[in-house]
Amino acid sequence: MGTRSMLFLDWAMEYYLCEKENFEILEGFLSELLQRKVVIRQIEESERIYKERRYKFNEVVMPVEIDDKELCVVELQHGGTSDYYWRKLYRVNNSLTDYVNRGGVYSGASKLYSINVAYFEIGEGKDYIYHGFTDFRGLHNKKQLKLDVLQRALCTKYVNDGMYPECYIISTNSFDNKDPKNTLDEWMFYLTYSKIRDSFTAQGMDKARKILSKGSLTDEEKRQYERSIHGRRSDDSIVDTAFFYGKLNGMLEKWAKEQEIVSYVGAMT
Repeated sequence: MGTRSMLFLDWAMEYYLCEKENFEILEGFLSELLQRKVVIRQIEESERIYKERRYKFNEVVMPVEIDDKELCVVELQHGGTSDYYWRKLYRVNNSLTDYVNRGGVYSGASKLYSINVAYFEIGEGKDYIYHGFTDFRGLHNKKQLKLDVLQRALCTKYVNDGMYPECYIISTNSFDNKDPKNTLDEWMFYLTYSKIRDSFTAQGMDKARKILSKGSLTDEEKRQYERSIHGRRSDDSIVDTAFFYGKLNGMLEKWAKEQEIVSYVGAMT
């Protein structure tokens, strides 16, 4: 069983997946995750991070219009931040407003999916995919508030009788399955290890093997890719170094205080 080393998805999102002829790759991932056939209509190019500066950032955000004016904001983030969930909430609320205000293909969006791939510890949960959406239920009878016939007619697509943001949080740190049992796990394997096995059959994988192989890069693309990897490693090194010195300073302060106590006790006796 062969395993091919592939490009990191965040880099591929900016260089390849935003091109119409390569929509099939992202369509495959979204189809496996959402458990329905997804067709990408449009990817908003203005939201791409500038290619020449991309290695200075630890996140990539790609707004995508899928079936029937549904919006799907795919976000990959490498470095963890203490306010990650607050920023995600702000981005979800802000994204729909921004896209609708732009008009054009985003006017009258019927649904917003927020899909977040996190390459860091997201909390205390043990699962590697979390899913949630706004769900209104009666305070007394606990029954769900449903849309009426007219409201449903205004929504070309709706999930759980609502068109509120639906969120997925994917934790690569929590995925440790080296032998994927289903097609969604095959995508998780790629997201986690940047590798695709020849036996994988998930939607979009055939196209990914051809397009996202490191061997398919031009010399200039290889240089840009290596710069982005170097930038990410440098960022990781800065964080690790700051953590090390913070821990060391804490140990030294504790040792100094202990020495003061010993000296004080010695002077008293």
